[in-house]
Amino acid sequence: MIATNLADEDGWLPSALKRAFAYLRETDFSRLKSGTYPIEGRDMFAKVFSVDTQDIALCKAEFHNTFIDVQYWADGAELLACSQRQGDEQIIESHPDDDLYFCPVPDEESLLHAKKGDVIVFFPSDIHRPGGAWRGRSVTCRKVVVKVNARLIGRGRRGSR
Repeated sequence: MIATNLADEDGWLPSALKRAFAYLRETDFSRLKSGTYPIEGRDMFAKVFSVDTQDIALCKAEFHNTFIDVQYWADGAELLACSQRQGDEQIIESHPDDDLYFCPVPDEESLLHAKKGDVIVFFPSDIHRPGGAWRGRSVTCRKVVVKVNARLIGRGRRGSR
C-alpha cells in the first residue's frame, strides 16, 4: 500500500503507476459523469463514481488478485481500513469478472484518513475496507479508482483465487 497526495513527487513510482497518476492530474473529474473510462485498454482504466460514507463497521473487506487500485479523492473525505493479505483468506462473496473478492474483516487493521487530493494505492497483497465516514460524519465523496493490471509493474497474483 502507498498513501500520498497527487501534488507530491512521484518520480520513484513504477512507470505504470506514474501513467495512472498523470491521468489523474490531467483529467477534470468535475466534468466527467460516473462511469468507466479506458486509459490503456483492459490493462488500465478509470472508474469514476460518488459514494456516501458510512460507519466503518458496516464497510466490507475486499481484495483484488489481478488489479492494483489507485484510489483518488476528487472531493470529500473518507476513512479506510487496510491490512496485509495472508494468502488464505476465506472468500465470502466473489465477483471474478470484476476482480473483486470479499472476505471477513481481518483481526488487525490500520485506519487511514483520505481527503481531497489524496491517493492510496492498494496492491493485490492488500485487503482494504473503503467507504468509512471520517469522524462519524457521512459525506458524499467523488472518487476515481484507476485499475492497473499488476503485471504492468511485475506484480502477479497472490494465491490462486
